[in-house]
Amino acid sequence: MTVEFTKQAEAMLKTAREARIPDNVKAFAEEGVASTRKAFDTLHAVTRDHAQHAETVVNTVQAGSKTIAEKLLSHSKTNAEATFAAAINIARAPSLPEAARLQAEFMQSQLAIAGHQTQELFQLSGKIATAAMEQFQAAASKAFGQFGKSA
Repeated sequence: MTVEFTKQAEAMLKTAREARIPDNVKAFAEEGVASTRKAFDTLHAVTRDHAQHAETVVNTVQAGSKTIAEKLLSHSKTNAEATFAAAINIARAPSLPEAARLQAEFMQSQLAIAGHQTQELFQLSGKIATAAMEQFQAAASKAFGQFGKSA
């Protein structure tokens, strides 16, 4: 029985060693690999482009944030200097009515300046948001176009 089992095992191994994969199965496997490779290459290219566009959008927003921060610091310094100048003028006023007049003028002036500064910051924020959104939309349009071509 052991001899017969050994012969059967040897026969199976010989058959397995000599077995050939049909050409149509090989062709099907090669097509599958080529198709998968093409899909991967397309996806990789789209992902790389997306990363570049995302970086562009982030850089735009970051630069805009820096500009806004600089503008806020500039406004703060301007407003502080105006406040100190007004405080000195008020402190040097010869009478209480004169001090009150100087205070009222300063407040009116600062309210107008604050309105202008706020408007300036809103416009700047709008420009930055618009630029970032345009870049994002361009990236999205390109990505959808690339996916449409690859499908």
